[in-house]
Amino acid sequence: MTSDSKDNRREFFSKIASEYDKCAIERLGYEAHVKVPTKLLELHNKRQGLVLDLACGTGLGSLLFFESGFDVIGIDFSPGMIDVARSHPYKKLYCQSIEDTLPVEDRSFDIVTAIGVWEFIEDPPRLLERIWDKLIDGGLCGITIPKQSDAQNELGIHTYSPERFIQFVDKRRFDIVDEIDFYGWESGHLGEVLGETGLPHHRIDYHALFLRKHK
Repeated sequence: MTSDSKDNRREFFSKIASEYDKCAIERLGYEAHVKVPTKLLELHNKRQGLVLDLACGTGLGSLLFFESGFDVIGIDFSPGMIDVARSHPYKKLYCQSIEDTLPVEDRSFDIVTAIGVWEFIEDPPRLLERIWDKLIDGGLCGITIPKQSDAQNELGIHTYSPERFIQFVDKRRFDIVDEIDFYGWESGHLGEVLGETGLPHHRIDYHALFLRKHK
């Protein structure tokens, strides 16, 4: 992805930030922000811990963690999204790309999430390495993999078959403890928030992976 396309994406998400949550839930039927944290809380099976929310956006994906008494640190590259996220009780927020060096301590997080972002990640194995670095031994990670779509070039995103993406997971570092499939999003709806009509609509489904760092 070129720097121009990243800048355009950053600007786009900043513009829609104030309406994002409503649009995601009511118009896109978005559910990753519930399905992934719910499964992670089930697998973690503890009432407290420290969570790293990568590509945190407005904070939608951390709501269940806040409600469950977890401390959460969020990172997102969109200033507009970070501004909205400040309305939630994050322990700390950073505005930067999650593909840059992460400004948090290694081996300090019980849970790491990266929801709704792998469509845009240029080097998935490297990001998985960074996630491994940040997790405590036995820590959990939940990620949403955009399933293979013929529309990926038109949309300017990356999509994968689950089998292909799983090849990026280093089995010497992670165990795959669960996998679930669900609806992701449909292109065009977010643009309509900005009054951009007639955009192509393509459905993207998610394959969520839940990984546990080897002890």
